[in-house]
Amino acid sequence: MRISATQKTAYIILTIITIAILSVIYGCNRDVRKTDKQVITVSIPPIKYIVEEITCGDFDINVILPHGSSPETYSPTPQQLIDVSKSDILFYTGLLDFENELMKRLPDTGKPVSLSVGMDLISDDGHDHNHNGLGVDPHIWTSPERLKIMSANIYDAVNKRFPDSTKYTTAYSNLIERLDSLSAQIKRTLNETSTKVFVIYHPALTYYAEDYGLTQISIENEGKEPSATHLKSVIETINKENIGHILYQQQFSVSVTEAVSKETNATPIEIDPLAENIVAEITAITNIISSR
Repeated sequence: MRISATQKTAYIILTIITIAILSVIYGCNRDVRKTDKQVITVSIPPIKYIVEEITCGDFDINVILPHGSSPETYSPTPQQLIDVSKSDILFYTGLLDFENELMKRLPDTGKPVSLSVGMDLISDDGHDHNHNGLGVDPHIWTSPERLKIMSANIYDAVNKRFPDSTKYTTAYSNLIERLDSLSAQIKRTLNETSTKVFVIYHPALTYYAEDYGLTQISIENEGKEPSATHLKSVIETINKENIGHILYQQQFSVSVTEAVSKETNATPIEIDPLAENIVAEITAITNIISSR
């Protein structure tokens, strides 16, 4: 069937309108022709995901922590200091040791934006703190409720630099809706199961556990290899609570986790709390914790 010039024009107009509507719905109208992008640096991969969602891919995102590295032991390189100096903004949690090392080595440019501002923090002993101090659990990005606060801090900084970019406002609003939806889904999933306790090698899910009424049992004890007494306690908990999985991260040795697994019916499962797509990772972690 031949298409007339009038029909063709109508199709083109309809396509343009459809693209415009989708751009409004999803917030980001990405300009694929843009090649000379400004640079934003982030300390860890999960922050990259949030920044890209809000800024619609308009920036090159430089991540300081390499894939597979541990935030507890990593040290920024001289080249990374140079890269940060060329960035428009630096987003960091304000709670990780390598970030604090980086801040000491950077000139006072006003570029760094701490994403833990305005957040009730949890110390390593489980008590709340309202400051960024020694002994505070740094893993704020593992809970959607905390990700919303981090997102607000990112949006505020971006909006101050680019107040005329209304698409960032729309993209931010859509992101918050998705995080709200994820949080609601976590609550529904956990409510459908009797699981109230989970075991993990390194306690990276403290905020997740706090926000969704779970108890996190860590094999690692105060940042060190567990003692025989602590291991015995963990094994007893796993057997008593009929816990089916032990979570562990690739940044840490799996040998102790495997040893605990042999003494129980729990299966070791690798997770990645530092995954760039932190929304997908939190969803996967929820499914593991809620299953038997």
